[in-house]
Amino acid sequence: MLAYGSLIFAVHFGLLANYGSGDDRGSLSVLAAAWTVRSGAFVLVAVLASFLSKELGRTGRALDEKTSDLGQLRELYQRTVVSIMSGLLTTDEDGRITSFNPEAEKITGLSTDAVLGRVLEAVIPGTGGVLAQSGRPLPSRRVSRSRLRYRNERGEDLFLGVAASILKGEDGSQRGHVVIFQNVTSVAAMERELRTAERMAAVGEMAAKMAHEIRNPLASISGSIQILKAGQGTAEADQGDSDRLMDIVLRETERLNALIGQFLQYSRPTPPALGPVPVRALLEEMRELLEASKPEGVELECAGPDDLRALADRDQLKQVLWNLAINGLHAMPKGGLLRLKVSAVTANVAQDCHADGRKAEWNDESRHPGDCPDVEIAVSDSGEGILPEDQEKIFEPFFTTKAEGTGLGLATVHRVVEGHGGSIRVESQEGGTTIRLQLPGSGEIE
Repeated sequence: MLAYGSLIFAVHFGLLANYGSGDDRGSLSVLAAAWTVRSGAFVLVAVLASFLSKELGRTGRALDEKTSDLGQLRELYQRTVVSIMSGLLTTDEDGRITSFNPEAEKITGLSTDAVLGRVLEAVIPGTGGVLAQSGRPLPSRRVSRSRLRYRNERGEDLFLGVAASILKGEDGSQRGHVVIFQNVTSVAAMERELRTAERMAAVGEMAAKMAHEIRNPLASISGSIQILKAGQGTAEADQGDSDRLMDIVLRETERLNALIGQFLQYSRPTPPALGPVPVRALLEEMRELLEASKPEGVELECAGPDDLRALADRDQLKQVLWNLAINGLHAMPKGGLLRLKVSAVTANVAQDCHADGRKAEWNDESRHPGDCPDVEIAVSDSGEGILPEDQEKIFEPFFTTKAEGTGLGLATVHRVVEGHGGSIRVESQEGGTTIRLQLPGSGEIE
């Protein structure tokens, strides 16, 4: 910049030859102004060049860092996919496999090259339904899961636990699916063994309780017969005592017969003959029957719309309601209110059911139309209520709080309701108990 200024002034004072005409020489002030402007331009260019050079260096370093991070992420992804102990694959929108990790190769017995581009359903039959389910709105979970039977290329019969979710692009649109699966054959075997062990334990427990229930009447029968035998043919034999002992034998025999009958009804329930049952009319019929056997001071009440009907076996439902109503009457020896109520509830509403009153699945759409509400029947009493610790057991076979109860009534009720694809739960506190049945609906009466 100084050299440039010196050159201008040297030309102006004739120290250097002027390549232009002599008229081009301006005044000294003009030359100074020109030198200042051009010098400023040089400075500005230099500053901009320095700034751009620094920015370029910083951008280069940032790019190097991003490239390094991307490389590390790619390496981490590859290590994760390779190391994960589950089969992992991805598909495109047409369901064709686009990636296949080593564990997937191990489980299926197929190489990555052999499956790339193939439709997933052809490689693992049954996964098409899992993929279809993953695209539907799920209220409580976002991943569709299933367990499939599968025979791999080595001829091994396996159980696969399969889960699928949607693979989305940067813009949020669906680009395919991510499928993860595991060999759960050993888990399935352990579950079978556990179910078998639970059944055997239940059978053993039930047999022990059954033996206990049978032993008491047998002891009474045996004792009565021994007394009758000891007094037979002697002058001490009294006709009145003999009749009393024979009454004991007959009563205990009837008790045994009733116990065995209830046990058979529980263990081998008759399949329900399902049909539309007008529930309010059935409740009114139950009320009329209960009028003859209710204790003094008990009031009976029916409530609910007349146009609701349940999809049920009428005789079995009547027996269920009878058992529940009789239990309610027994809970009010000093009088009270027994209320039978029917109402419509939304089908498949999540129920906070009792642990032993869990809801059974009902998937037969021909029997239970999706647009038909469920029917809830509530049997309420104003008795003393059920103790919290007993509420956990009331649906167990042979559990009873009554001195002469068999403990099979509510167990049979639960079994029947479960067979109808319904649910049962108990709500109890001091001052009353309500038992609610939820059954599939069958529409309204015309």
